[in-house]
Parts: sequence; structure tokens; C-alpha cells
Amino acid sequence: KGKWVNFTDAFTKASGKGNFRLALAVDPATGNLFVSRWFTGVWMSSDRAHTFARVDGDKISGGGPFSCYAMLASPDGGRLAVLNMNNKPGPSGYSLDGGKTWESFGSVGRNWDYGAVDWDSKTVLAFRHEDNGVHRSGDLGKTWSQLELKRGELSGAGVFSANELVISGWTGIQRSDDGGKTWAKVAPLPCTGTVQVYRGIGYWPCNRWTKEK
Repeated sequence: KGKWVNFTDAFTKASGKGNFRLALAVDPATGNLFVSRWFTGVWMSSDRAHTFARVDGDKISGGGPFSCYAMLASPDGGRLAVLNMNNKPGPSGYSLDGGKTWESFGSVGRNWDYGAVDWDSKTVLAFRHEDNGVHRSGDLGKTWSQLELKRGELSGAGVFSANELVISGWTGIQRSDDGGKTWAKVAPLPCTGTVQVYRGIGYWPCNRWTKEK
């Protein structure tokens, strides 16, 4: 009870790679742990991180996660996504069967820092890495449309439905009800990362201080 265990050695032994950026998620339906790491794909542990096996079938084969927000699990379980940076096509993707099989996202060149997914509508909102692009997909990342919105200092993203999107930066939260065509400020809270949505309710960590404009 209350004991923490470092699983770095177990993961490094399996993946053959040393420590670097990684992202992780737990499937609520099974308790399986998924880890995405720089140039190593997606790995799964079903025994509380004692052992790992690669599960993406080379569909998540290039690049790696830029931030800890880069891997997502559906609150209902069984569905996962990972958003990776780098230029190689197919570094990001998703699974609809609890991580057994994976499909690649379409590449836009310099790919993703992180993003958000609404699984029911297949909508993805994602921020590009080292690029001002903010992109939306309505088919789980097969195709992408770049929004007129610029990334700039945006620090958070969320998706509630096909057209209901939210973003956040130092000046607060903005919401769009038309798939990202127009935006309106709805709260002065500077949130960060990905909104956690469950049955229409969103949860979002907020910075303690705001940046003067």
C-alpha cells in the first residue's frame, strides 16, 4: 500500500532503448498499461509493468511523443490514440480494440505535440510540433483540415463532439460550436494539456497564474 515502483528497467530491457521522452495511458477496461517512446512504437504491459511487448505492428513506427499529453485512452476503455512528432508518415495512430491492432494517422509533415479525440464522432483536434498549425480531422486522423486558428501560445485542446471544440492559452478558454470556424471566449482560465471528457463533462488542469496581455 502506497509503494511506488520504477518500471524503467523493465521497459528498457524490452524496448532496447534508454530513457527519453515517453507518454503512457491505462486502458480502463483492462488495466493494461501502454507506453509510447521515442522511435520505439507502442508497448503494452498486462502484468503491472513487470514485462512489456510491442503491440503496434509497426503502424506507430517513427518519431515519438513530445509531451506527457500525447497518449490518450477512452474513459470507457478499449480505444487508445497516440500523437507523435517527426516528419515520417505514420508516426501517430489509434486502436479501437484495446491495443491489439493499430491504424496510422495521415501525416501532415511535421506532426503533433498532442491533441484530443472524441471517439463517438471520430473527431480529432491536434497541435503541430514546431509549427503554427492547428488541425481537425473528422475520420480519426485519416485526413486533416488546417484551421485558420494559429497555434501561437495555445496550451490546451479538447473535443466534446464533431463541432464542439475548446482551446486554451494564457488569456483563457475559447469554444467553437462550428468545428473550429469561429471561436468565443468562455472563461478566463489558462488551462493546459488535453481536456478529459466523460459523458459530456470536461475536466482540465489550470495554471495558477495568468500572463498579462
